[in-house]
Amino acid sequence: LAIRKEIGDAQGVAGCLGSIAHVAGKRGESAIARGLYEQSLAVRREIGDRRGTAGSLGNLGIMALAEGDYAAAQRYMEECLAILRDLGDQWGISTALNNLGTLHRDLGDAPAALACYEESLTIEREIGDRHGISVSLSNLGVLAASLGRPAAARAYLEESLAIKQVIGDLRSLSYSLEAFASLAVAEGDVQKAPALWASAESVREKIGAPLPPKEREQIDLEVASARQVLGDVPFSAAWARGRGMTLDQAIELALDKPIG
Repeated sequence: LAIRKEIGDAQGVAGCLGSIAHVAGKRGESAIARGLYEQSLAVRREIGDRRGTAGSLGNLGIMALAEGDYAAAQRYMEECLAILRDLGDQWGISTALNNLGTLHRDLGDAPAALACYEESLTIEREIGDRHGISVSLSNLGVLAASLGRPAAARAYLEESLAIKQVIGDLRSLSYSLEAFASLAVAEGDVQKAPALWASAESVREKIGAPLPPKEREQIDLEVASARQVLGDVPFSAAWARGRGMTLDQAIELALDKPIG
């Protein structure tokens, strides 16, 4: 970034600001990331970089959503999607739809969320975006679980997990473990959930990628509910078991396979 500024490369400055913001966001520093994305957006608007502008808007939407600023998130995400549709950027459109779907899900608009996720998945399958496919499937699984459709949720989450295992993205795998923990509760297997949450927490600590604030808040509520159902001693034992698992063992538990 320092070099780009020194040589007056505005496009490079915008890109570096976005990259630093991306790292901050992954580390859970949403306020810092949001400020950097805003700087990047200002530069990209000034130089007329529409694709870059859409990228900054999409990332700002994600950060606003993580902070619970739904109005700002929707404003950013909808402008982002409009630009990408105009540009015909299929990969960008599918990503923006996924983000917008999650916003609708968090706002309680399940039909709108489902429409976004399904359109995103269709595009991702057409262009062969494996990572995007895994994200859409995971989002569809979480949505199905919230709607009381555990069998559909498991099918989505298992297909998503299989792809994530091939890709090897630990952050994405931690999201899968958390989704399977919530699904276990929905399926009536509350005792399994603490071990999955604990294993996901261990992975996140290892890679330095904490949950965003709003997602942390939701999981804390689910954890507290599970603790109340199981009681402190059984819950703590299950949690300790999860902390001691390898990632492969946690995945086996999520998939209801015998743990080696």
